[in-house]
Amino acid sequence: MATIADVVSRIRGQVKAEVQDAFVTDRYLYSLIVKYAQVLMRRQDFANKLMKFNPVWKSLPYIELIDVDKVEAHCSGVQSHCTIKRSKAKIPEMIEGYWGPLIRTVSSIDSSIEAQATQPGTFTSITKTTSFRYNNTKYFWFLNGYIYLPNVDWDAIRLEGVFDDDIGAWLCDKSEQCIPRYEQDMNIPESLFAEIELQVVQAMMMTVQIPVVDGDGKVTRKDVLIGRGVIKKKKGGSSSTKKDSCYYKAKAAHKVFPSAYASGMIAKCRKNKK
Repeated sequence: MATIADVVSRIRGQVKAEVQDAFVTDRYLYSLIVKYAQVLMRRQDFANKLMKFNPVWKSLPYIELIDVDKVEAHCSGVQSHCTIKRSKAKIPEMIEGYWGPLIRTVSSIDSSIEAQATQPGTFTSITKTTSFRYNNTKYFWFLNGYIYLPNVDWDAIRLEGVFDDDIGAWLCDKSEQCIPRYEQDMNIPESLFAEIELQVVQAMMMTVQIPVVDGDGKVTRKDVLIGRGVIKKKKGGSSSTKKDSCYYKAKAAHKVFPSAYASGMIAKCRKNKK
């Protein structure tokens, strides 16, 4: 698996070839990678293709549980003789699949017993069936960042999922032993990297370098046009429109002018002239 630093560096190399923008940071590139990866992984999840791709699934080996009441667990309609346990700490943020957070297994610490995913309302309905007393299945649901489990006597659970958050603190005993975030694996199937890189580069082509603004500090439409080179800023502070052949071509090609599409065409035309 490639690390986060490797993927960002690779895409930064492609972006530099297309877009020269000082405002493109590694953090911004990473956010775009995650954005498009989530869309593609939802598609993979719907086709049930992610479960077999083992490298993206990471385990939290020990998640401590505490007792909570049925109201907090959103299943107040459950009959008596039901205890609810919840993860003591919030689960690190996970990538959303088509059916919800990408969770492959929730089990006992030794993985000998797996819990089945459900929802509070569904579990409440199950408890009202006449055969529930013979039901030995363990259930869990994910709600507001926590894992809830009814009728278990476990002190902790093991969870396997695809995480967007840093899980280093869950896997190391001392902070100095934790792996830095940028050196951790990128939890995205490598088969999706080519498509993700293409989408990120296309998105960056629409990114403009906004100049430093003055006055009230707000970025105005004029600032954007200056950044695209459509309007040339004068030394005295005022601006004037640079009317060259590219300007007139864009104006003739677009019904709405000026516009973002027109200014993009002007910028591209002037870049090709250099």
